[in-house]
Amino acid sequence: MRIAIIGNMNNNGFALMRYFRDLGADAWLLPFATDGTGSLDHFAPQADTWHLAKWRRFISPLPVPNTTAAIIGHPPGFRRPPSKTRIREVLAGYDAFIGSGVAPALFERIGRRLDIFYPYSVGIEFYGTVEFRARMAASRIRRLLHTRVRLMQARGIRSASHCLNAELSLTRQSFDEIGKAFERIGMPIVYNRDPSDCADPSSRLRQILHRMSLADVAMFGAARQMWIRPSHIPREEWSLRTKNSDWLIRGLAEFTRNRPHARPLLAIVEYGPDVDATKRLVGELGVGDYVQWLPIMPRREIMLLLQACHIGVGEFYTDAGLLWGGTGWEALAAGRPLLQAFNFTDEGYKAEFGHRPPEMLDARSPSDVARQMARIADLEDKGRAIGRASLQWFEEHGGIGLARRWLDVLDRRERAEI
Repeated sequence: MRIAIIGNMNNNGFALMRYFRDLGADAWLLPFATDGTGSLDHFAPQADTWHLAKWRRFISPLPVPNTTAAIIGHPPGFRRPPSKTRIREVLAGYDAFIGSGVAPALFERIGRRLDIFYPYSVGIEFYGTVEFRARMAASRIRRLLHTRVRLMQARGIRSASHCLNAELSLTRQSFDEIGKAFERIGMPIVYNRDPSDCADPSSRLRQILHRMSLADVAMFGAARQMWIRPSHIPREEWSLRTKNSDWLIRGLAEFTRNRPHARPLLAIVEYGPDVDATKRLVGELGVGDYVQWLPIMPRREIMLLLQACHIGVGEFYTDAGLLWGGTGWEALAAGRPLLQAFNFTDEGYKAEFGHRPPEMLDARSPSDVARQMARIADLEDKGRAIGRASLQWFEEHGGIGLARRWLDVLDRRERAEI
């Protein structure tokens, strides 16, 4: 079976392709033309591995953007969408198709169907995300055009043989609205099987690695800074969207007040709409000496920093049923304790997914952040034990073990057709 993985948002497809090939499958990555470009250049394949030459020959870009233009073209300029004939030609020769992004609507447009669809956005991209709904409401013309894309996306999702999803808040609501069942299987979005011994960190990274080695408790966070509510978003809606990034800074300040002689370090990335607000908060709370700001960086460098820190920082969403995102998976894949808001009970998680959750540093307030920092600072052996358990859990439920479940889904489809 020759498998086409369509789309590479966040390097999800690249991770899946590599896991599949490790498992003996003939998998190919077909990124959209817009993947890994512009503001997403840190999600290009070369940003996710020190061994691109090993994988480059299995990557074949699609001449189609991951935008509404793939379906409706550019109406203001009267540019038509990509030719259906050309798309069919590019997809010829593959036996199975896994897609995300605009892929369901694209396949609906060319009269094909996906074998597996998985969403990468909370609420399902090009259908029910907060951002997509806001763009639809911005103008009457855009509402008409986006409604067409939304309808085609829903049809393409309904026709997909399988939908895999582990996000049980807004994404589950969107699947219910579409009328499509999904299997509670997450996406193996972080590949951790490339050796990093040939890594060549920059002098800037080497300095951060040295600072981490001197800290009592070193934390690294690469998630977007997003905690200031824009005026056009209602408070109820914002509660589902905010990452509560300020909790991390407020928790750090509480930790240093309680322990004036401690030497913590928070390495944090300048990423997201509220970076300036977070920097002001750092100054207001007087924790600038403990915070190291870093530019947006490729995942291969993120993984080096995670392997050197005591705590990997995720996000602080509080919507019930919302799983951790890419930053959480990165921490688990690096074998580090994950500081994250956990929006399940252990029993509720097991009931939904069929296995226990990883042990993590649950934080649902700034005081929780300070408490978890103190726990790791005081119990270094405990932190290492949580990290080892995190990596073991990841290998079974988030990495190659999870990729094996995806191949099982495709095998079920193939057996059903025989």
